Amino acid sequence: MVNKVLQIYRDEGALSLMKRMLSFLFSKILLYETYYLTKIHIEDSLIKQPKPVDFADKLTFKWIESNYQAEEIAREYEDFRPYTKNAHQRLDAGGIAVCTYVDKELACYAWVAINESGMKAMSHMPVTIDFDNKEVYSSYSYTIPKYRRKGIRYYRLRFRYKMFVEKGVEVLCSAIRTNNYASLKANSDRPKYMITAKVYILKILGLRFFKETPINVKAQKIVDSMSG
Repeated sequence: MVNKVLQIYRDEGALSLMKRMLSFLFSKILLYETYYLTKIHIEDSLIKQPKPVDFADKLTFKWIESNYQAEEIAREYEDFRPYTKNAHQRLDAGGIAVCTYVDKELACYAWVAINESGMKAMSHMPVTIDFDNKEVYSSYSYTIPKYRRKGIRYYRLRFRYKMFVEKGVEVLCSAIRTNNYASLKANSDRPKYMITAKVYILKILGLRFFKETPINVKAQKIVDSMSG
Protein backbone atom coordinates (compact mmCIF):
# COMPACT_ATOMS: atom_id res chain seq x y z
CA MET A 1 0.00 0.00 0.00
CA VAL A 2 2.80 2.42 0.90
CA ASN A 3 4.57 1.72 -2.39
CA LYS A 4 1.34 2.35 -4.29
CA VAL A 5 0.81 5.69 -2.53
CA LEU A 6 4.36 6.79 -3.26
CA GLN A 7 4.01 5.71 -6.89
CA ILE A 8 0.85 7.80 -7.37
CA TYR A 9 2.54 10.78 -5.70
CA ARG A 10 5.57 10.54 -8.01
CA ASP A 11 3.57 9.97 -11.20
CA GLU A 12 0.51 12.17 -10.67
CA GLY A 13 1.33 14.63 -7.88
CA ALA A 14 -0.06 15.50 -4.46
CA LEU A 15 -3.46 16.75 -5.66
CA SER A 16 -4.25 13.53 -7.52
CA LEU A 17 -3.12 11.49 -4.52
CA MET A 18 -5.39 13.46 -2.18
CA LYS A 19 -8.38 13.04 -4.52
CA ARG A 20 -7.79 9.30 -4.69
CA MET A 21 -7.51 8.98 -0.91
CA LEU A 22 -10.73 10.92 -0.32
CA SER A 23 -12.52 8.89 -2.99
CA PHE A 24 -11.32 5.66 -1.40
CA LEU A 25 -12.46 6.68 2.10
CA PHE A 26 -15.87 7.85 0.85
CA SER A 27 -16.35 4.66 -1.17
CA LYS A 28 -16.17 2.64 2.04
CA ILE A 29 -19.35 4.37 3.24
CA LEU A 30 -21.35 5.05 0.10
CA LEU A 31 -20.67 4.27 -3.53
CA TYR A 32 -22.91 4.65 -6.56
CA GLU A 33 -21.57 3.76 -10.01
CA THR A 34 -22.97 3.14 -13.46
CA TYR A 35 -21.24 1.21 -16.24
CA TYR A 36 -21.80 0.19 -19.81
CA LEU A 37 -21.12 -3.46 -20.57
CA THR A 38 -19.49 -3.81 -23.96
CA LYS A 39 -18.86 -6.67 -26.33
CA ILE A 40 -17.04 -7.13 -29.61
CA HIS A 41 -16.02 -10.17 -31.65
CA ILE A 42 -12.27 -10.47 -31.91
CA GLU A 43 -12.42 -10.58 -35.70
CA ASP A 44 -14.03 -7.12 -35.60
CA SER A 45 -11.70 -5.65 -33.00
CA LEU A 46 -8.49 -5.26 -34.99
CA ILE A 47 -7.24 -1.71 -34.80
CA LYS A 48 -6.24 -0.13 -38.09
CA GLN A 49 -2.59 0.43 -38.90
CA PRO A 50 -1.09 2.20 -35.86
CA LYS A 51 -0.30 5.86 -36.04
CA PRO A 52 3.50 5.98 -36.23
CA VAL A 53 5.35 7.07 -33.09
CA ASP A 54 9.00 8.02 -33.07
CA PHE A 55 9.85 5.37 -30.47
CA ALA A 56 7.96 2.46 -32.06
CA ASP A 57 11.17 0.44 -32.31
CA LYS A 58 11.56 0.71 -28.52
CA LEU A 59 8.15 -0.83 -27.73
CA THR A 60 8.01 -4.28 -26.13
CA PHE A 61 4.85 -6.15 -25.14
CA LYS A 62 4.46 -8.85 -22.49
CA TRP A 63 1.58 -11.24 -21.86
CA ILE A 64 2.02 -12.19 -18.19
CA GLU A 65 0.08 -15.18 -16.85
CA SER A 66 1.75 -15.91 -13.49
CA ASN A 67 3.79 -14.40 -10.71
CA TYR A 68 6.68 -16.64 -11.70
CA GLN A 69 6.63 -15.17 -15.19
CA ALA A 70 6.32 -11.66 -13.72
CA GLU A 71 9.42 -12.28 -11.61
CA GLU A 72 11.37 -13.45 -14.63
CA ILE A 73 10.35 -10.40 -16.69
CA ALA A 74 11.16 -8.09 -13.76
CA ARG A 75 14.80 -9.19 -13.99
CA GLU A 76 15.06 -7.18 -17.21
CA TYR A 77 12.02 -4.87 -17.32
CA GLU A 78 10.32 -2.65 -14.76
CA ASP A 79 7.96 -4.66 -12.55
CA PHE A 80 4.33 -3.67 -13.25
CA ARG A 81 2.93 -5.15 -10.01
CA PRO A 82 3.62 -2.17 -7.69
CA TYR A 83 1.38 -0.07 -9.95
CA THR A 84 -1.76 -2.18 -9.61
CA LYS A 85 -3.90 -3.32 -6.71
CA ASN A 86 -3.71 -7.00 -5.71
CA ALA A 87 -1.50 -7.89 -8.67
CA HIS A 88 -0.08 -11.04 -7.05
CA GLN A 89 -3.54 -12.33 -6.13
CA ARG A 90 -4.94 -11.56 -9.58
CA LEU A 91 -2.18 -13.49 -11.32
CA ASP A 92 -2.62 -16.43 -8.95
CA ALA A 93 -6.38 -16.44 -9.62
CA GLY A 94 -6.02 -16.62 -13.39
CA GLY A 95 -5.80 -12.98 -14.34
CA ILE A 96 -3.47 -11.97 -17.17
CA ALA A 97 -1.55 -8.70 -17.34
CA VAL A 98 -0.83 -7.23 -20.77
CA CYS A 99 2.10 -4.85 -20.37
CA THR A 100 3.71 -2.37 -22.72
CA TYR A 101 7.26 -1.13 -22.23
CA VAL A 102 9.29 1.65 -23.79
CA ASP A 103 12.83 0.33 -23.60
CA LYS A 104 12.75 -1.27 -20.13
CA GLU A 105 10.29 1.21 -18.60
CA LEU A 106 6.63 0.37 -18.02
CA ALA A 107 4.35 2.51 -20.19
CA CYS A 108 0.95 0.91 -19.59
CA TYR A 109 -0.80 -2.27 -18.52
CA ALA A 110 -4.25 -3.84 -18.74
CA TRP A 111 -5.91 -6.86 -17.14
CA VAL A 112 -7.65 -9.73 -18.88
CA ALA A 113 -9.61 -12.56 -17.24
CA ILE A 114 -9.89 -15.89 -19.03
CA ASN A 115 -11.83 -17.70 -16.28
CA GLU A 116 -14.31 -17.05 -13.47
CA SER A 117 -11.74 -16.92 -10.67
CA GLY A 118 -9.66 -14.40 -12.60
CA MET A 119 -12.72 -12.24 -13.13
CA LYS A 120 -13.69 -12.27 -9.46
CA ALA A 121 -10.15 -11.23 -8.52
CA MET A 122 -10.23 -8.13 -10.72
CA SER A 123 -13.87 -7.01 -10.92
CA HIS A 124 -16.59 -6.30 -8.33
CA MET A 125 -19.41 -6.59 -10.87
CA PRO A 126 -21.41 -9.85 -10.87
CA VAL A 127 -21.85 -9.93 -14.64
CA THR A 128 -21.88 -13.17 -16.59
CA ILE A 129 -19.08 -13.92 -19.04
CA ASP A 130 -19.29 -17.17 -21.02
CA PHE A 131 -15.68 -18.26 -20.61
CA ASP A 132 -16.51 -21.77 -21.83
CA ASN A 133 -17.70 -20.26 -25.10
CA LYS A 134 -14.40 -18.45 -25.80
CA GLU A 135 -15.33 -15.13 -24.19
CA VAL A 136 -12.85 -13.15 -22.07
CA TYR A 137 -13.21 -10.10 -19.86
CA SER A 138 -10.97 -7.06 -20.16
CA SER A 139 -10.66 -4.99 -17.01
CA TYR A 140 -8.81 -1.96 -15.69
CA SER A 141 -6.05 -0.45 -17.83
CA TYR A 142 -3.59 2.23 -16.80
CA THR A 143 -1.08 4.35 -18.70
CA ILE A 144 1.82 6.07 -16.98
CA PRO A 145 1.14 9.83 -17.32
CA LYS A 146 4.29 10.58 -19.36
CA TYR A 147 3.15 8.10 -22.02
CA ARG A 148 -0.46 9.25 -22.35
CA ARG A 149 -1.65 10.57 -25.73
CA LYS A 150 1.51 9.28 -27.42
CA GLY A 151 -0.19 6.81 -29.78
CA ILE A 152 0.84 3.69 -27.85
CA ARG A 153 -2.75 2.44 -27.64
CA TYR A 154 -2.86 1.37 -31.28
CA TYR A 155 0.25 -0.76 -30.91
CA ARG A 156 -0.77 -2.48 -27.68
CA LEU A 157 -4.26 -3.28 -28.96
CA ARG A 158 -2.82 -4.91 -32.07
CA PHE A 159 -0.57 -7.00 -29.84
CA ARG A 160 -3.55 -7.99 -27.68
CA TYR A 161 -5.52 -8.90 -30.82
CA LYS A 162 -2.67 -11.14 -31.95
CA MET A 163 -2.59 -12.91 -28.57
CA PHE A 164 -6.36 -13.40 -28.51
CA VAL A 165 -6.24 -15.03 -31.92
CA GLU A 166 -3.43 -17.34 -30.77
CA LYS A 167 -5.39 -18.27 -27.62
CA GLY A 168 -8.59 -19.01 -29.56
CA VAL A 169 -10.57 -16.14 -27.99
CA GLU A 170 -13.63 -15.13 -30.00
CA VAL A 171 -15.42 -12.43 -27.96
CA LEU A 172 -14.03 -9.61 -25.84
CA CYS A 173 -16.23 -8.23 -23.04
CA SER A 174 -15.55 -5.25 -20.80
CA ALA A 175 -17.15 -2.58 -18.64
CA ILE A 176 -16.71 1.18 -19.02
CA ARG A 177 -18.03 3.83 -16.66
CA THR A 178 -20.88 5.72 -18.27
CA ASN A 179 -19.14 9.07 -17.75
CA ASN A 180 -15.82 7.90 -19.20
CA TYR A 181 -16.17 9.72 -22.50
CA ALA A 182 -12.48 9.34 -23.39
CA SER A 183 -12.60 5.54 -23.18
CA LEU A 184 -15.92 5.26 -25.00
CA LYS A 185 -14.68 7.61 -27.71
CA ALA A 186 -11.42 5.68 -28.10
CA ASN A 187 -13.26 2.38 -28.56
CA SER A 188 -15.97 3.71 -30.86
CA ASP A 189 -13.50 3.73 -33.76
CA ARG A 190 -14.47 0.08 -34.21
CA PRO A 191 -17.90 0.13 -35.93
CA LYS A 192 -19.06 -3.18 -34.42
CA TYR A 193 -18.18 -2.26 -30.84
CA MET A 194 -21.51 -2.78 -29.04
CA ILE A 195 -22.91 -1.74 -25.68
CA THR A 196 -25.06 -4.61 -24.45
CA ALA A 197 -26.24 -3.40 -21.03
CA LYS A 198 -26.17 -0.61 -18.46
CA VAL A 199 -25.20 -1.63 -14.96
CA TYR A 200 -26.14 0.21 -11.75
CA ILE A 201 -24.16 -0.49 -8.57
CA LEU A 202 -24.99 0.90 -5.13
CA LYS A 203 -22.92 0.07 -2.05
CA ILE A 204 -23.94 1.25 1.43
CA LEU A 205 -21.84 0.26 4.45
CA GLY A 206 -20.80 -3.04 2.91
CA LEU A 207 -24.18 -3.89 1.39
CA ARG A 208 -24.23 -4.05 -2.40
CA PHE A 209 -27.17 -3.66 -4.76
CA PHE A 210 -26.83 -4.48 -8.45
CA LYS A 211 -29.10 -3.93 -11.43
CA GLU A 212 -28.37 -4.75 -15.07
CA THR A 213 -30.56 -3.30 -17.82
CA PRO A 214 -30.06 -4.91 -21.25
CA ILE A 215 -29.58 -2.59 -24.21
CA ASN A 216 -28.13 -3.17 -27.63
CA VAL A 217 -26.62 -0.11 -29.25
CA LYS A 218 -23.41 0.79 -31.05
CA ALA A 219 -20.85 2.58 -28.89
CA GLN A 220 -20.65 5.33 -31.48
CA LYS A 221 -24.30 6.25 -30.85
CA ILE A 222 -23.62 6.69 -27.13
CA VAL A 223 -20.54 8.79 -27.88
CA ASP A 224 -22.53 10.99 -30.25
CA SER A 225 -25.20 11.58 -27.59
CA MET A 226 -22.54 12.55 -25.02
CA SER A 227 -20.78 14.97 -27.35
CA GLY A 228 -23.98 16.52 -28.57
